[in-house]
Amino acid sequence: MKKLYFPAITGFLFQQCNFFSNIFNRRSIHFKKFIILFLGFVLVSLNNKSYADVTLTTTTLAAGNINQGSNNSIVYIVQMGVTVGAVNVNNIQFTLNGTLDANDLSVVSIYYNPTAATISGSSLVNNAVATFASGHTYSIPISTSNPIGSAGYFIIAVNVSSSATDNNTIQIDGSTNPVVFGFTTSPNIINSQSNAAGTQTIQASDITLTTSTLAAANINQGTNNNIVYVSQMNVGTEPVNVNNIQFTLNGTLDANDLSVVSIYYNPTAATISGSSLVNNAVATFASGHTYSIPISTSNPVGSAGYFIIAVNVSSSATDNNTIQIDGSTNPVVFGFTTSPNIINSQRNVAGIQTIQASDITLTTSTLAAGNINQGTNNNIVYIAQMNVGTEPVNVNNIQFTLNGTLDANDLSVVSIYYNPTAATISGSSLVNNAVATFASGHTYSIPISTSNPIGSAGYFIIAVNVSSSATDNNTIQIDGATNPVVFGFTTSPNIINSQSNAAGKQTIQASDITLTTSAVAANNFSAGTNNDIVYVTQMSVATEPVNVNNIQFTLNGTFDANDLTVVSIYYNSTAATISGSSLVNNAVATFASGHTYSIPISTINPIGSAGYFIIAVNVSPSATTGNTVKINGLTDPVLFGFTTTPNVTNNQTDLAGLHTLPLQFVGIKAYEKNSFVAVEWKVAAELNIDRYFVERSANGTIFNAIGQKIADGSSTAITYSLADVSPLPGNNFYRINALNKDGKPIYSSIVRIYYGKGKEGFSVYPNPVIKNQQLTFELQNLKKDNYIVSLFNQQGQLVIKQSVEHAGGNSVQTMNLPKMAAGIYSIEVESSNIKFVKPLIIQ
Repeated sequence: MKKLYFPAITGFLFQQCNFFSNIFNRRSIHFKKFIILFLGFVLVSLNNKSYADVTLTTTTLAAGNINQGSNNSIVYIVQMGVTVGAVNVNNIQFTLNGTLDANDLSVVSIYYNPTAATISGSSLVNNAVATFASGHTYSIPISTSNPIGSAGYFIIAVNVSSSATDNNTIQIDGSTNPVVFGFTTSPNIINSQSNAAGTQTIQASDITLTTSTLAAANINQGTNNNIVYVSQMNVGTEPVNVNNIQFTLNGTLDANDLSVVSIYYNPTAATISGSSLVNNAVATFASGHTYSIPISTSNPVGSAGYFIIAVNVSSSATDNNTIQIDGSTNPVVFGFTTSPNIINSQRNVAGIQTIQASDITLTTSTLAAGNINQGTNNNIVYIAQMNVGTEPVNVNNIQFTLNGTLDANDLSVVSIYYNPTAATISGSSLVNNAVATFASGHTYSIPISTSNPIGSAGYFIIAVNVSSSATDNNTIQIDGATNPVVFGFTTSPNIINSQSNAAGKQTIQASDITLTTSAVAANNFSAGTNNDIVYVTQMSVATEPVNVNNIQFTLNGTFDANDLTVVSIYYNSTAATISGSSLVNNAVATFASGHTYSIPISTINPIGSAGYFIIAVNVSPSATTGNTVKINGLTDPVLFGFTTTPNVTNNQTDLAGLHTLPLQFVGIKAYEKNSFVAVEWKVAAELNIDRYFVERSANGTIFNAIGQKIADGSSTAITYSLADVSPLPGNNFYRINALNKDGKPIYSSIVRIYYGKGKEGFSVYPNPVIKNQQLTFELQNLKKDNYIVSLFNQQGQLVIKQSVEHAGGNSVQTMNLPKMAAGIYSIEVESSNIKFVKPLIIQ
């Protein structure tokens, strides 16, 4: 310790002597001497005492490993014991020795812990940049206040660079190169530091990369997470953080084959099941493309996890293209947050993965030619069997053309059924349907959805609902040889089309009805009697069954409105008698002679039936004597309504007594002639007819008169005609209203004619169309000629050309597209005197 400087002490004593003399007001020389001697004694005592005694010792630190990229790794600990007086430390100086180089450390930090030799519970007092090689001496300003009796710990710790050299060392030898402290005072230092801090060795992780065996396999179009390579990472020595993966996908794949490449990490098995997705990337690149994908995994010491590379295959991927990563010649490369030691033992054990399209074979199941009835549903017209090989397939569309002689009124619905085991609707599932109110030659494109596994050989069944008014003997047929059914898929399978003309023609059948009059003897009706038979019609049913829903007839004679009360309709399946018959309906009959009844009834008449419809009346008790009731089946036959439109042969005759001859229409027709429509009708006799009105309708429901003819009053058959000089464009419905002289109308049947032609042109579908598939185009209302159909790309270059010999009117043709790129094209139809152009999108 420093001694007090004596001259300063003397001056100090004289000042104090004067101070005490003034206090006690003592000015004697003896008092002053006493004070001086006393203060001198005090100063001598103080001069012989130290400010602080500091003892420095080295805390034992075991030799150990410190990891690349780790922080606050302790390399030395000094314990400072303070006695006698407090002390303030303002600097620490030390030298880091060992084999470290200038890249090994980034920061050296000084911590102070008053109670334990740990950073936990300590305070950071300062740090410094540590980018120096071994032997560098650090002098770092610090500030700690250490009271008497303290025994705190100064801890020297380092941050290790992520690229620090493996096995480089750091050490401070407290015996030969002790830590030196600076103080704000000059304490007595007892340095007891020793070589108790073991060598700290920098450790990099030891990584071994191997390739897990992956069998060569097929991967399907449109599938996801198909594994193409698995690299196992064994981590020794120290944990490691992986931040990147780099690999090259080789093989024959092209830029359209893959959509996504994904990286999964599984800590226990070489499977995606149980793994975590660590990242993915777009994969629309051809073979030989190198991917560098950022990832993040923390891999502890002793871990042996699996990095799995998987791909999503495009639905339009090229069949038999391949994908492979050869771990021996082109191994997977990983990036790390540190610089581990890599032992690359990857090898070529990941088999080639081959992209597979499904192999589809389409055949036509035999369907016998047959009849399909008006008003019936789910009549099968075609069956395509789909055999699926190689890979499963999802069907999303069906396209077909219904040919034959059918018109737009014949069908109501077309349905698609799928049966996995048999060519029958029974046991099948309805996959979709569509409105079918189109004439022959209409092409349907219907979205459907079926999943067809490998080895399946299911049946796609096309069935139709026949309208109740369908035209008798019109036909429906799909010829699988010339106009096969076309399917759309979610992928691009290989199609072998073996469809043939094995679906027989289906002919629409109306029931053939023959109506005859059963003899009813003239008879006297007594007043007040019931169920007096006035007329019996026998209905013979052939070809197809029929449902009767209405009966219409006129009661003639001389009776007046007070003579009858009820008219009843009975049906007897075996005899022309009410006995054994069933009442099907009745109506009030309080009308005078000449009243026409239209009564709803319901009977089901099977093929071969020949039942009797019996018209009977109840006679009022006050009926007029001598008035008569009669139906003449020859001139005023009973009319029936049906749920369908059967062919009716009316053989009714006058077998029910005397009558007033009513009007009977023999026929009515309408046809286009020059610039007008000619309407003609013929009547058998027109007694009591005043005139005829020709009525027209646009929809077959609401009619308006467009002209009239005065009746000739002929008692024999006569023909009339009238010209409609302003027909409606499109459909025109005509009927004749024959007006009786008593004001009652009698209507003919209704005929329809289509006036004028549709617009010339052509249509093409589907549009957009999937590349490499079939295109359909329809020539509409064109003259007979040879037409050239051409397809051009955006540069005006001809892609494909096809010649069509058109017979006139409408026709449908197909064109098989060659392999071509997606984009916008133009399709052109041209003949010697006409040309049409439309855009076409290829997807």
